[in-house]
Parts: sequence; structure tokens; C-alpha cells
Amino acid sequence: TLPVMGNTFDFPYIHGKALRDAGYAFVSVSDEVFGSPQFDIRPYRTVDIIFGEERGTPAPGGGQTHEFRVFTPEIIQAISRFTQQGGNVFVSGAHIGTDMIENNDSIAMRFARNVLRFTWRTSHATQVGKVYATDRGSSMNIFPEEIDFNTQQHATIYRVESPDAIEPCNNAFRICRYLSGNCSAGTAYEGSYRTVVLGFPFETITHEQQRNLLMKNIMLFFNQ
Repeated sequence: TLPVMGNTFDFPYIHGKALRDAGYAFVSVSDEVFGSPQFDIRPYRTVDIIFGEERGTPAPGGGQTHEFRVFTPEIIQAISRFTQQGGNVFVSGAHIGTDMIENNDSIAMRFARNVLRFTWRTSHATQVGKVYATDRGSSMNIFPEEIDFNTQQHATIYRVESPDAIEPCNNAFRICRYLSGNCSAGTAYEGSYRTVVLGFPFETITHEQQRNLLMKNIMLFFNQ
């Protein structure tokens, strides 16, 4: 008897408010535009890619599908080009690892390991939307002590039923764990470019103050 919150199509606004409050200007484009070879990424230093609950759906008759996939060939190429020029990447989504595993996508798996610097561990990592910071002895504290994201019925935020657990690899480090189950919830990498990857969607963080602090600290990490 209760409405179920779905895609409100305003997630760039939610991310953008956090960026604005952190003191940064931004522009937004669709993933199709970002992945287009004609899109000029050279003027930008950081990209925030919103995957939400994006996940490939079964093709008619079964088999692998490219519809609603997370790391499409176009996105892989665009992010790879961007990081090669020293660009920083913030990625968040509930199925950023699950999608490539379900589709047995070896190209996406290699990209996740070698560029974004994470590997998938499990889906359904937690049913409790609480995250706590780890690895606080790294180059700086880039994650608030605790974060709450929505896993239940909510009036304005969609429910995250099965967030991904992801592990750091290739010199990345863990930045947070899920409180329930203690699985790894987020990773970061610093080298010729920097990445932050979250196994739950940024826009589902329930408190605006937590969203703002997290975005501010991520941007400080990218720009230090």
C-alpha cells in the first residue's frame, strides 16, 4: 500500500549540490555522451560517474546482453583515455562488480583491476546501510567516520537491496567497510591519476551532511 521510490532522474542534481557545497563547479552529461569519441574530456580534471543500480538485463532468448551494462566498451575507453591524461575518477553504484561477473565480461574485469583498481567480492554485501571508515593512516582521511545509505523503504531515496562488496588491488587501498558483515565497501588509488570506487550509490546516502563531507574529502584527495 506504499509507493516504492524508483529513479527520480535527478541524481546529477544531488551529486552536483555536494560538489557545489565543496566549492567546485560542474557540468553533467549522459553516459552515452561521455562515452562518445566526439566528447572532449581534455578540459576536465575529475569525473563523477553515477551508476546507481545500473545492471545488465538478460537478452531475449538468454545469453550475454549489452543493454543497461555498467562498464560498456565505450565507458571503458572513455575512462581509460581520461586516466591516461591524469584525470581522476569517482565511481559509485550497487552493481559495479556484479554486472561484469554476471556477464562473464573479462574485458570489464581487467579494466576494473588495472584502471579503477578494484575486484569484485560479492553481491548482497549487507542489508544494513551503514559503512565505517578504514585505512585512516593513508595519505589523508578521505572518508567520514561513518556513512548511512538507504536499504529500506524511504520517502525520497530509492532502496539499495544488494550493494556490492569490492576489494582493492594493484596498489589501491580500502577506505571503508560495511558495518554488517565487515565486507569492503570502497577503495581508492593514488598514482599518476586517482580513483575512488564505492560499492553503493552515493546518492542513496541518507544525510545531506554526510554526502557533502564525503564529496568534499574525495575532491580534496583528488586535488592534493
